[in-house]
Amino acid sequence: MRDLVRLSNSDFRNAYDKSFRAWSTVYNVASTQEVLPRSYLDIQGAFRRCPPLPRNLRLQQVKRGNMNQVYATGYCTWGSTHPDCEDRLPSFRQKVEISVIAKHPIPVSVAETPDRGRCWELWFPEGSQNYLSVLVLAWAYILAARWVEIMPGITSLAYTDIKADDSAPKNQATVDLCGTDPNETRWWLAVLAPTEVWKATMSLGQDTFFAPWSVQLQSGSPFLQSTNRAPGTHSAAPPSSSKALGFLDNFCTRQNLSHQSQAALAAVLLFPTMAATREEFTLCC
Repeated sequence: MRDLVRLSNSDFRNAYDKSFRAWSTVYNVASTQEVLPRSYLDIQGAFRRCPPLPRNLRLQQVKRGNMNQVYATGYCTWGSTHPDCEDRLPSFRQKVEISVIAKHPIPVSVAETPDRGRCWELWFPEGSQNYLSVLVLAWAYILAARWVEIMPGITSLAYTDIKADDSAPKNQATVDLCGTDPNETRWWLAVLAPTEVWKATMSLGQDTFFAPWSVQLQSGSPFLQSTNRAPGTHSAAPPSSSKALGFLDNFCTRQNLSHQSQAALAAVLLFPTMAATREEFTLCC
């Protein structure tokens, strides 16, 4: 009788041979072709089967050691999607816990890319214009704002009293804000400021937690914001996630940066895995 769990020697050799050939093909393509495959930037299709967090989410607060953690709990169901699958195993449910908070913002710094690392220019149609660090910071705000909108309990998104600097000469990417409305200008100045100009937080009892996508750009911001509008004529309330996404789309349309924006989103989606370590994340520009 065939063992459904342990492979026979011949089945093992066949699976190993097939896997080796598949990964060898991937390696050969990657080592000879520097252009990033367009499928890598298909963010919309990558998570098509991933269930979203519902608005009526129930959170569970757990104290582990000296740390308080907040989880969204639920169940995932495992099973075959093909009823005629040979040796079909019965489906089963497994409990999952997803951490939805961070104790501190992620410290982010920006460093200039060495000349030998500029192969990224071949990945995008835009050529030598590198706005990935700018777009990463913008997406971090958008996802943090979305977190505030769907998390239950007492959440808030607010500008701090710190004034973003829009005049100091810097040495890297110029973010052209000329002609934008005052709220869009204010948002970009907050996103690119080397201080904590915006906060996305949750209050539970005596504890205050941050959105897993909260970042704090370290001092020495390399960005030059070019604007012809005084930053004082703006709304005191920060934009919603959808409004900020519109601001980002406007910028990407002006600069032709849609592909870089998708790559930046792919990177920012991994930020929650870094929140617990408090290690500094370095963006290259």
